[in-house]
Amino acid sequence: MAGGIESADHKQSWEGPLRLCVDCTQTMKTSAVTGIQRVVRNLVKHGRVAAHRRGVELLPIQFTGRFFELAPLSDEGELKIPERRIPNGAIERFGHRLKKIFVGRSVRRQFSKLQGFLARRQSSESRFTFRSSDILLLPDSSWSEPMWTEIDKAMEQGVSLGVLQHDFIPLRYPELVSPESTAIFERWVDESLGRADFVLGVSETISGECRDKLQKLGRKHIAENRVRACLNGSNFKAVSSTAVQRPEIVRFIDRAPDGPYLTVGTIEPRKNQGLLADIFDDVFHAAPDARFLIAGIVGWEGKAIADRIRRHPRYGKNILLVTDLSDAELTYAYERAKAVVFPSLAEGFGLPIAESIIRGTPVFASHIPVHQEIGGAYCAYFDPRDSRSLTHLLVEYSKGGKFPAVWPPVDFRLPTWQESAEKVIATSLEMARTRRSERSESHDRKKHHSLRAMHASPATRIEKIPS
Repeated sequence: MAGGIESADHKQSWEGPLRLCVDCTQTMKTSAVTGIQRVVRNLVKHGRVAAHRRGVELLPIQFTGRFFELAPLSDEGELKIPERRIPNGAIERFGHRLKKIFVGRSVRRQFSKLQGFLARRQSSESRFTFRSSDILLLPDSSWSEPMWTEIDKAMEQGVSLGVLQHDFIPLRYPELVSPESTAIFERWVDESLGRADFVLGVSETISGECRDKLQKLGRKHIAENRVRACLNGSNFKAVSSTAVQRPEIVRFIDRAPDGPYLTVGTIEPRKNQGLLADIFDDVFHAAPDARFLIAGIVGWEGKAIADRIRRHPRYGKNILLVTDLSDAELTYAYERAKAVVFPSLAEGFGLPIAESIIRGTPVFASHIPVHQEIGGAYCAYFDPRDSRSLTHLLVEYSKGGKFPAVWPPVDFRLPTWQESAEKVIATSLEMARTRRSERSESHDRKKHHSLRAMHASPATRIEKIPS
């Protein structure tokens, strides 16, 4: 046994079913249910069913800092995310200050070491042991985790590595993310795509970008043969009819004549909510009763955007920004929205577009390639860097209901989360089998050439001595 992995001598003596090991490291560290975390959660939940039907075992795993271990599941088969206290910023800072005053640095350092030691002892008993027949899939945003030594050990023993790529935004649009994120993400892309046996993109757009990046990394064969598109799911998780919805949010939604314009996404430059602040006055001039509900946590460089929205004279009456919209409240907003406005400058998929169209809610989306791929003819598109483009569309729609796209979306079809998981599982198995077959053929060719060379070499030819 080396590095917690079975010996390569036992590649054909597999114990139990074929296993697909899914990294969930970052998702297990956050309570977020949007973006990549939502993809990982649904992949585990629905993928376990899809894998079981194929005689495959799907195992969620997480990296501890030194090795992998199994991630816990609930009775319903969903990732069991540890509950975390929501911190109060002021209280946290005050407590940190008191700790620095009353607890010496050396004591804090020793206590930290003790915590690490106890954590390692506790987790060492549950260390995950890879088998040479395993497939390891990386769908999570575990970009800063030092897991490559363990992954290399696994691959040396025969484990196949797949990467589920969500986007290349930090590399293609570094001005839209923090410099630290770009550096971390660039290292991750080089490490992951530099090793991957196969790559899955969440859209055809991202799959094309994967091929370009693999070519630049000198991985022509992988780029041409082992990249596939596996679209995200687009259906909502059912919300209980008894779920609590705040009265003030329900009132804001219901008092709009035909519902509010809804925008969903982290408040940040990439999501481009500043464009909404640019158009408020012109839209209100033409349609005084229009309302805008903006939902999303405040992210990197998002405070200035949020402050600008909140400072508008009509804030509270015609404009509302909610940073903690619950699933039930979001569902209520989607179902009653006049339309969804999605002004993002860069995306890997664009879930709000799919979720809105499926629910029968019109969408005004920024004119970028992935939005056109997902929304097709059923979205009204605008230039995300030109406020006049969006103003014109919303004024026309507010005043006369003019929606310049195909509607209703009779033939619109995107996969459910179950169908998305089915595609990921099936494609991962196909790619892993192809990789193993190619390795076997390569091994046989090398062995054949080696034997031919040995028999052809005078130095190694043994002459028969006459008796």
